[in-house]
Amino acid sequence: MSNITFIDRPCGTGKTTALIDELEAWDECSDLPVIVVTPRLSEVKRIISGAPSARIAQPEDDGDSTKLQDIERLIDQGRNIACTHALYVRLRDLAKKGKLTGHRMVIDECPTPIELAPPISKKDFKEEIEGKGLATVDEETGLVTPTELWQKRAALGGKKSFREKYALAERGRLLVTEERELLMMAIPVEMLLAPASLQILTYLSEGSLIAAYLDKLGVSYEVKKWSGEQEWVQRQADLITVETFELPMVEKKTNQRGVKRAPMKLSFTGQTKMASAPALKALGNKLMNMQKRGPLKAVPKENVMVTSAGSLWFADGTSEGGRTKCGSLSRNTGLLGKWSFDRDTATWSVKGGWTWVSNLTRGVNDHIHCSHAVYLFDQHPNPIICKFLGKKPHEWGKAFALTEFVQWLYRSQVRLDKPVTVFIPDDRMRAIVEAWLSGGGEEAAVID
Repeated sequence: MSNITFIDRPCGTGKTTALIDELEAWDECSDLPVIVVTPRLSEVKRIISGAPSARIAQPEDDGDSTKLQDIERLIDQGRNIACTHALYVRLRDLAKKGKLTGHRMVIDECPTPIELAPPISKKDFKEEIEGKGLATVDEETGLVTPTELWQKRAALGGKKSFREKYALAERGRLLVTEERELLMMAIPVEMLLAPASLQILTYLSEGSLIAAYLDKLGVSYEVKKWSGEQEWVQRQADLITVETFELPMVEKKTNQRGVKRAPMKLSFTGQTKMASAPALKALGNKLMNMQKRGPLKAVPKENVMVTSAGSLWFADGTSEGGRTKCGSLSRNTGLLGKWSFDRDTATWSVKGGWTWVSNLTRGVNDHIHCSHAVYLFDQHPNPIICKFLGKKPHEWGKAFALTEFVQWLYRSQVRLDKPVTVFIPDDRMRAIVEAWLSGGGEEAAVID
């Protein structure tokens, strides 16, 4: 079993720099080769250029071989390797072959280990997949293993072949809860256990999905906290100014079949399914006024970092090829701007608009020019995932929310020890953040 360690150290305090220094001192005669996994290509390049003596290789797709084939070749050669999270999660077959046992692995920032799978009804799973012998379920881990019968049915196609789910199960990525709700693993279990050792560089690991996932699996791990954390948090309280503004009111049905008005919810569902068009328009107008004549009037637009549900900011998506059409929120702000994509670094930049940054962003320095931030989220872990992990959403959800928020905010200039002002209009999120900055941690947040 792997020796798994979380290096739990605040953002911007040198986790990656320390890793680069360690790699630069790497000795092929006494040290195991290393696979370093980072969120973005730009960070891969930073690590390779920062430790030239380690001769770190980057897997390539050269036409004769894929990146997966190239990384297998590099592993067989005992090379030090740097790759992205996106490539790392595809290495299950190499882990099953025992190819990773001779390397130690370092993951810079926690990747998401588990997500919701494309849904089917519980009845279909119980009756059509389990009941007809298409798969078996490990009741301890929830792992769904397909049978040859499902393989044959998937090859034939048809409504009851469940081909998309079969593809996930065949790759060892399909899971179910006890109630047979579907989940999928972004990181198969073998990936975490296969290397000679695994280090995960992050902050506030207690709120991370990957630590909760290891708890679920019964896999032991060690958390190494930084001794200077308390003093660091005190410094952040001086650097971070938390502000708020009123959210638009929306109508909500009551149990008595009546209707009451309440502030718009900023959970993902609250933004995308419960918010009315007038509420989104009102929120967009409020953001526009903040920039035109309010507290952000003197701030260059590009220096304001914002997050929301991606579909509300960009109607054509957030991946390459998108970011040109206003979503239902940004349409009323005038703050979309003109976006461009750099293929070499796989990064986006904007001119004449706010810098939209996904609330899931990890470990990148692309936005350290941002001096102000607008956090349009109330972070909650998915209740189905919580059920699978054995976590209580109300209690563990506060640690999760704080972890997600801190990772997001520390893409801004605060990671350079420069002041930042963040607008958090949701009462619950603001209470969690203010409690952390006051030294009380997420436990001190009492607003539901």
